[in-house]
Amino acid sequence: MKDLYLSPVFARFFLPGWEVYWLLAYPSIFGSHLADRLRHSVQGGVMKKRWFLLFAFMVAFVPLAACSRRPVPAEVINVVMTDYEYAPKEMIIPSGKEITLNITNKGAVEHEFVIMKYGTSIGDSFGSEDEENIYWEIEVKPGETTTVTFTAPEQIGKYQLICGILGHYNAGMEGTVQVVMP
Repeated sequence: MKDLYLSPVFARFFLPGWEVYWLLAYPSIFGSHLADRLRHSVQGGVMKKRWFLLFAFMVAFVPLAACSRRPVPAEVINVVMTDYEYAPKEMIIPSGKEITLNITNKGAVEHEFVIMKYGTSIGDSFGSEDEENIYWEIEVKPGETTTVTFTAPEQIGKYQLICGILGHYNAGMEGTVQVVMP
């Protein structure tokens, strides 16, 4: 079996002690026979254990890292309305819970926060025919901040969020409210 090449950089990160690093970096100073002995011992059990531990760590924690990206539903949301935009544009809320919205209108005109019923959406623009498909709504005047509460729908899914004032939806004032399991 060919000798394992062990670079000083590799040794610095995977082997304990600064002595090992210097021994492998400058074998002529410390004697090449010590470096050779170290290389042979690394080929044995020490190196296998370290690789096994690294592999076990990856197997155990990589799947957990993927799980941590699950969106977290919020029961209190701060919403800022500007002219023709919501921030945040997408909101995640738990089903059936009481939701508190702190809404600030920083725009120059009045805006609405309208959540449509599940499975419905408006056409090209918001009109009187869409009024019956509203789940919940509030109007906020320019420069005003208000705190309101509503009960989130029980139905899990994505709900369309729009401004119901004429022309605001067409100008891009829309978003999504995603209802998830609590």
